Amino acid sequence: MPASYSNLISKSSQVPTYALHSILSKNQETGQLPAAPVQTDKPRTGLVSQNSRALASLRVRMTSQPSSEPSAPPAQSLPAGPSPHDTSTPEIGALHLLPASHPNDNHAATRNVRLAAIAHSFGTSKPCRAKLGNNIRPSPYRPPVPATHRFLAWCTPFSTSQQSYRAHILLEDQALALAEINNGVTENTLSTYAAGPLQFTQWCDDRNIPEEFRMPADPFLLACFISSAAGKTSGSCAKNWLNRLAYWHHINLAPWHGDVECVSKVVRSVAKKGTEFKRPPRGPVPLEHLCALRQRLVISRPRDVAFWALALCCFWGCHRLGELTLETKKSFKAIHDVSRSTTISRSQQAGRDVVSLHLPWTKTTGTRDLCPVKALDNHLHINHSPDHNTPFFAYCDGNCWSPTIKTDFLVFISSIF
Repeated sequence: MPASYSNLISKSSQVPTYALHSILSKNQETGQLPAAPVQTDKPRTGLVSQNSRALASLRVRMTSQPSSEPSAPPAQSLPAGPSPHDTSTPEIGALHLLPASHPNDNHAATRNVRLAAIAHSFGTSKPCRAKLGNNIRPSPYRPPVPATHRFLAWCTPFSTSQQSYRAHILLEDQALALAEINNGVTENTLSTYAAGPLQFTQWCDDRNIPEEFRMPADPFLLACFISSAAGKTSGSCAKNWLNRLAYWHHINLAPWHGDVECVSKVVRSVAKKGTEFKRPPRGPVPLEHLCALRQRLVISRPRDVAFWALALCCFWGCHRLGELTLETKKSFKAIHDVSRSTTISRSQQAGRDVVSLHLPWTKTTGTRDLCPVKALDNHLHINHSPDHNTPFFAYCDGNCWSPTIKTDFLVFISSIF
């Protein structure tokens, strides 16, 4: 697998990589598209490497006027349905944005729009290898990319065929629109949803479903796909399969037929046969649990006061734990996770102190020892003077700040009960 995928679709590890700006930006002096791509010997570790600035100059109109510069080699045409034994994929690096009248222009434009959309959504990222069980048949339509990139990077003959209807729209506008559609959900949701196109692709590969029939997926094809889950998973899981596949269709602006009656009936059948796979309801957290937790904490220890404030704020504020904690130590994002720089407002209601925290992102009064206001004040008093970008429930651990990780908090809580 290539060391990078600055080009969405790479032919093989022997194919040289090309600078992204040779495809996406105009020559600022002449105002013309570059005659040929600039080959680079240095391997790239990011999706678009150092070319994010070039995206700002992606103002390439589909025009039939010939360029004064020498033309680049003609782009390779994507096959309607690659052979099961054909492991080669056309490279995008050498593509030249051709005039709208050129028969291969739809393929070139589609690839460049997708590449720019990924750069808008994710910036740079490291290349990845397919995990065990995630292998698919090599295809020019599905380059090896991280899971969150699949919705933009993976396309079908339908995607390229529709590009001719958008020739009047600037490529940069198309890329930005696709990026914003993709950004309609969180990155965690994208990572989870990415299993949908993967599962559907693997299922189609196993049954040699032609590429042109995979999108838009026929209602009966969807019914066949979901029926493969009967007796193997729960009904909610089958619905998630469809939701993920639907999102892939939406990003590719393809009609979605998952709401047709034949598909709904199969989903209901899968739900009936999958009752044994349904998870039992989780038990509630009563006040007795909070009291037991309080007895095990030392309310002068930085970690304990952070955990106590977190537990009470989550309990009384009816928050999801993921709204107040981090998935990993390096996953903090100021636009998504609450930090010490957040707005804290205080008021009184019915004679009780109320503290409100502004959460940058969310999916949706206590008394005595279980008061979240007192717990929060104590946390801010003990764990004081952090940097502005310090996670809100981080605690002082010696000479450094330790963020509260969701799994660490759950392990600590589980050890008490």
